Amino acid sequence: MNQIFTIYSMLFIVTALVSFFVAILAIKRRSVVAAGELSWLMIATGLGAFWLIFETSAPDMAGKIFWTKLEYSSGLAVPVLYLLFAFRFTGNNKLLTRKNIILLFIIPSLTFLLAVTNEKHNLIWSGYSPISEKTNLMEYFHGIWFWIGYISYSYIMLLIAAVYIINYLIHQAGTFRSQAWVIFCGGMFPWIASIIYLMGASPVRGLDLTPFSLTVSGSLAAYAILHFRFLDLVPVARETLVEILPDGILAIDSRNRIQDINAAAINFLGISGKNIIGTDVSLSGATVTNLLNAVVEKNSSDRIEVGENNNIKSYSIIKKAIKDNRGSRLVIIRDITLQMRSIEALKESESQKSAILRALPDMLFVLNPDGCFIDYFTADSSKLILPGFEFIGKNITAVFPPYLALEAITSLKKSYLNNELVCFSYSVDNVGKKEYYEARIIPATSDKILVIVRDMTDQKLTEQELIKAKDMAEESDRLKSAFLANMSHEIRTPMNGIMGFTELMEMTDISNVEKHEYLSIIRKSGDRMLNIINDIIDISKIESGQMKVLISKTNVKEQIDSIYSFFKPEADAKGIQLIKSNSLPAKESVIETDTDKLIAILTNLVKNSIKFTDSGFVEFGFEKKNNYFEFLIKDSGIGIGKEQQKYIFERFRQGSELLRRNYEGTGLGLSISKAYTEMLGGTIWFDSELGKGSEFRFRIPYKPVRESPEELPLAAVEKPMNPKIKELVVLIVEDDKPSELLIKRLVSPFSKKILIADNGLKAIEICRENPDVDLVLMDVKLPEMDGYEAIQHIRKFNKDLIIIAQTAFGLLGDKEKALKAGFNDYISKPIKSDLLQSLIEKYFSN
Repeated sequence: MNQIFTIYSMLFIVTALVSFFVAILAIKRRSVVAAGELSWLMIATGLGAFWLIFETSAPDMAGKIFWTKLEYSSGLAVPVLYLLFAFRFTGNNKLLTRKNIILLFIIPSLTFLLAVTNEKHNLIWSGYSPISEKTNLMEYFHGIWFWIGYISYSYIMLLIAAVYIINYLIHQAGTFRSQAWVIFCGGMFPWIASIIYLMGASPVRGLDLTPFSLTVSGSLAAYAILHFRFLDLVPVARETLVEILPDGILAIDSRNRIQDINAAAINFLGISGKNIIGTDVSLSGATVTNLLNAVVEKNSSDRIEVGENNNIKSYSIIKKAIKDNRGSRLVIIRDITLQMRSIEALKESESQKSAILRALPDMLFVLNPDGCFIDYFTADSSKLILPGFEFIGKNITAVFPPYLALEAITSLKKSYLNNELVCFSYSVDNVGKKEYYEARIIPATSDKILVIVRDMTDQKLTEQELIKAKDMAEESDRLKSAFLANMSHEIRTPMNGIMGFTELMEMTDISNVEKHEYLSIIRKSGDRMLNIINDIIDISKIESGQMKVLISKTNVKEQIDSIYSFFKPEADAKGIQLIKSNSLPAKESVIETDTDKLIAILTNLVKNSIKFTDSGFVEFGFEKKNNYFEFLIKDSGIGIGKEQQKYIFERFRQGSELLRRNYEGTGLGLSISKAYTEMLGGTIWFDSELGKGSEFRFRIPYKPVRESPEELPLAAVEKPMNPKIKELVVLIVEDDKPSELLIKRLVSPFSKKILIADNGLKAIEICRENPDVDLVLMDVKLPEMDGYEAIQHIRKFNKDLIIIAQTAFGLLGDKEKALKAGFNDYISKPIKSDLLQSLIEKYFSN
C-alpha cells in the first residue's frame, strides 16, 4: 500500500540523516576513547528515526503498529547506549564490563519482546486512537509495562548518565569542561521532549517529539566534535600527561586563536592567569615578545634566545600541522638552556666535541682559519668528493673547483672574524649526478671552525618539481581561460542571431523577403549553437572516460558520398571545388567500426578544410592499405603555422587564441577527431604549410564483415510525402509546452486526431483507453514516470503500437538505449520536419 509522506516524515528524515552524520564523524575517530560508544548511540538514534519515517507515513493502523514495534528496538537501546557513552567519556571504564552491559540490556530486551507480542497481553499499548485525517498520526494509549520497562527504566539510565557528567563537569576545567557542557545540554533535550509528550502537551496530537529532539542532541554532538575538537584528546590523559609535561604546548587554529595551552607554555610566554582559550595569541597578554613572535610566525626560527648578559634562556620551537585542520598547528616550546650551556662546555673538550659531531646525521668538517681540513665525519662516504683520508691537511682550494672554493673561503673568514653563523648553498657533480648541499659555518674554538654540510638534493629536486608543476598549472589555467572566453563568444554570437532576428520577426513592417532572410539566419544560428553544444558534450564525455565505442556494419563508400552531398552546397557557395575519391568497390567498402565516430571524424576534418579555404579545392576520400583504411582530407587553404602545429590536437587549444580570430568555432573539432581515431584503434597525422594548405590523414583498422554488403540497409532516399497518410491518431507525450506545440504542428497534416499527455502515467492511461492510437511520440524525460518506464507498461498490453522516442539529450548511445527499451525508433531534439516526415512514412506508407 502507498505511504502517505507528511511534514512529520520529513522531520524524521532530517533526524536520521543528522544522527548518521554524527555517527560517521565518531567512527572516523574510533581510535579515541568514547568514539565507539558515541557512534553506536547515534546509529541507534538514526535507526529509530528511520523507522518513524514509515510509521508517520503508514496509511493504516496495522502499518503504524508494525513500524512502531521496529522503532522500539532502537528507542529502548538509546538510553543504555547513552549511559555507556557517559561512562566512557567520564573515564569510568571499570564499569564497562561485559557482565554489566548484558545486565543493562535485559529490561530493554524484555520490553521489546512485550512490544512485539502486545496483542496477547496489552502491557505496552492498551489501545489506539483513530488515525487523524489531518496529520496521518495515531495516538497510543500506554499499558503498565510501558511506564515501568520503557519510561521509568529510560529515565533511570539518563539520570545516572547525567549524574556522572555533572560530576565530571565539577572536576574539569578549560576546553574539556566546555565539551562536557555541550554533551550535557544535548542530553537534556530528549528529557524535555519526552516530558512534553507524556503530559499531552505536544503541539500536534499523537506526535512524539522525543526522537526529533535527538536532532538537536546530534547537532550539539557534531558541534562538539567539529568546534571543540571533542574526541580529539582524551580528557584524563590530557590532565594527567599534558599538564605535567615540562614542555610548553599550544594548539593554535588557522586564525591564530588558542585552542588549548598548558601551564608550562603560559609560564614560558609570561601570560597572566586569566582564561585565554579562544583568544588570539597576539592578544593573550604574553610578555616574552621574542618567544611570542616565534610562536605566531609560521616560518620562524627553530631556536630562540631570550634575555641578555648572563640571564639568557634558549628555547626550541617545534611546529606540527594538526591533521584535518588546515592552517591549525601544534606548537611545542622546549627549554633547551641547559642543553645549550652543555654544548658550549663540550666545545672545550676535544673528545666531547667528537661525540657530539658523531651524533649528527650531516657531514661534519673541522677546519683551521686558513681553510685547511683538520678532521671530518660522515655516515655516507659516497657523498665525499675525495676519500676521507685525502681531505686531512688539504686546503679548500685544493679540493673544490675555483668558483666554489672562493665562496667557501669567503664564508669561512666571515664566520671566523665576526664569530657568527654563516650559511651558503652550493652544488657539485658527483659521479655524473648533480647534488645540492647547504653548509653552515660557525667558529668552535679560537683556532677551529666547524662546518656542518647537509645534503639538500631531495629538497631541491622537490622544489624544482613544484616550480614545474606550478608553471604547468598556470599554463593550464591560461588555456582554459582562453577556451572559456572563446566559448562565451561562440555561444553568444548565435544567440544574438537567434534572439535579435526573432525580435525583428515580430515587427509588422518587414517584407516577406526579409522574413525569409531572417528565418534563414535564425536557422543557421540554431545549427551553429547545436554544433557547439554537441562539441562540448562530446569532449566532456571523452574527458570523463564515458565515451563508448559501438561497433556496427558501416559502408564507408556510402558515408563518403553522404558527406560529399552534405557539404557540396557550402563549398559551391564559397566558390571552391569539392572533390571526393572513393574508387574502392562497394563490396570491399563495408567494415565493422563505430559509424557515428567515423562520420564525426570525417565531418570535422572536411568542415575545417572548407572553413579555412577561401579559394581552390578541398579533396577527401579513402583507400585500402594492407589491414587498414587510410583517409585523406586535403585543401588549398590558409595552412597551419609551425608554432601552432605542435599543439593543434590539444584540448582547449586553437590555431589562434586571440579575440581577433577571423574564424568561428570552439576549437574542439580536432581534439575530438584525434580521440575518436584512437578509440577506433587508429592514428591521425597531418602536413601543413602556412599559406599553401593542409593535408590530414588518419587510419582505422580494416575489419570486413561476414555478410555481403547487399544485406546492409541502403542510404535513405528523399521522396515526396505520401498523400494517403492523413488519418493517423497521434499521441504526443511531452511536458514542455513549446515542444508540444511544435510537434503538434508538424504532425497535424497527417493526423485526424491528436491526443496530449504531459507525463508517463497519463500516456499509459490514454494508450489503454484508446486502442485506435496509431503513433506515439514520447519524450524520455518526463515527470512522475519517465518514458523508459512508461513504455515497459505500454508494451505489456500493446506490443504493435508504433512508439518513437524523442529527447533533448542527443548523446551517442541514446538511440541504442531507446531501441533496447522497446521504442520503434528515435529522434533527437531539435526535431526537424523532414526527418519526422521520413520516420512517419517509414512506418505508415503502404
